[in-house]
Amino acid sequence: MGKYEQDARLLLEYVGGKENIAAVSHCVSRMRFVLNDPAKADVAKIEALKSAKGTFTQAGQFQVIIGNTVSDFYNDFIAVSGIDGVSKDAVKSAAKQNQNALQKVMSVLAEIFAPLIPAIVYAGISGSFRVVFGAIFGFVYAPLVITGLHHMSNAIDMQLIADFGGTMLWPMIALSNIAQGSAVLGMIYLQRKNAAAQEVNVPSCISCYLGVTEPAMFGVNLKFHFPFICGMIGSAIAAVVCVATSTTANAIGVGGIPGILSIQPAYMLSFALCMAIAIVVPFVLTVIVGRKKGVA
Repeated sequence: MGKYEQDARLLLEYVGGKENIAAVSHCVSRMRFVLNDPAKADVAKIEALKSAKGTFTQAGQFQVIIGNTVSDFYNDFIAVSGIDGVSKDAVKSAAKQNQNALQKVMSVLAEIFAPLIPAIVYAGISGSFRVVFGAIFGFVYAPLVITGLHHMSNAIDMQLIADFGGTMLWPMIALSNIAQGSAVLGMIYLQRKNAAAQEVNVPSCISCYLGVTEPAMFGVNLKFHFPFICGMIGSAIAAVVCVATSTTANAIGVGGIPGILSIQPAYMLSFALCMAIAIVVPFVLTVIVGRKKGVA
């Protein structure tokens, strides 16, 4: 019996059974389903599963956040369901059946304009208005993770490294990870007497500080909305300081706090300052807003 077999069986039941699954795959932290009838998925019961950190629907896919152990969970799910897993690209293709007209139009527009984003980012980070660009990029990077467009940043980083011997983009990405984790840290403080919430908050925060943001964002921050915004604000402020001090990384690597290992030695102190901003600002904002909202 696999470690996650019981929850896998329950998840199979709660998504509407084997016959309701058109395709299933997984990414770094999420189970990705294409359901024949999305309305059959019992979201409340799924989110009550011990293994599930949250759910959301994107581009016709019903996604369940599992966390860093998703590959083990996926293997147990495939074993108990008898379904053949498919690639992420196959899931994306199958998901088109669940997209409405507006979503299909947005998908087409994304395919058209996505190739232009690297050029825009490259111009912004290497141009005269890089501080303004830093504020914008620091603020919007977390939402880019939701859409999946953040994956193209690696190619931009590599081009910057080739042209300038380093990249100022990667440090801002690491700071965004830290900022979202710090927003969760604020939720840990606010919900310190809520044992059930802490089972999600604590591992999500740790994961985020180590560079994997999805459990934190989808399992905590987007669930309450305001921590996500507080994280974006902290990330933007940290990014402004980051580009103002020309903080540069030698290469891309692990995100979050370990990202400092990629920073050029001359800029480690400035990056440490940026990390402090990315930790303190989202934490303080989340606690202030959370108290006003009565979160506990």
